Amino acid sequence: KRRVPIRVSVPVQGNSVKMSAVLNVLLKHPPNPTLKLARLFHFDIAPSVHGGLDAFLFNLLVLGSITDDRGRAWRRSNSDLYLVEVTCPELAFTSLAAANGFLKDLTPHN
Repeated sequence: KRRVPIRVSVPVQGNSVKMSAVLNVLLKHPPNPTLKLARLFHFDIAPSVHGGLDAFLFNLLVLGSITDDRGRAWRRSNSDLYLVEVTCPELAFTSLAAANGFLKDLTPHN
C-alpha cells in the first residue's frame, strides 16, 4: 500500500514562477478521494520571485486551478489546505532590528 503524504512542500525559485516546475511537484500527489485527512500544500516562494507571482496565486487560490504551457493542469481540492510562505529579507531585517530594540528596552540599564 502506497503512503500518501499529508504535507507537500513546493519550492518556487528563480526570477519568475515556472508553472511546469510547480506542476511537476503537484502532479506527483494526485487527489485521493478515499483520503479522510486534508493535505497541506506548502508553497515556499523565494525572495527573488517576482514575475508571474500574482497570476499564479490568483489562479491557484481564487480560480482553483493552474496550467502550464504543455496543457497539464492542477485543480485544487476543497479539502486541501494551501500555505504560501513568502520570505522578504527586508522585512525580516526590519523586524529583527525592531525586536532587538524592544529587547534592549526590557533589559535593565546600568
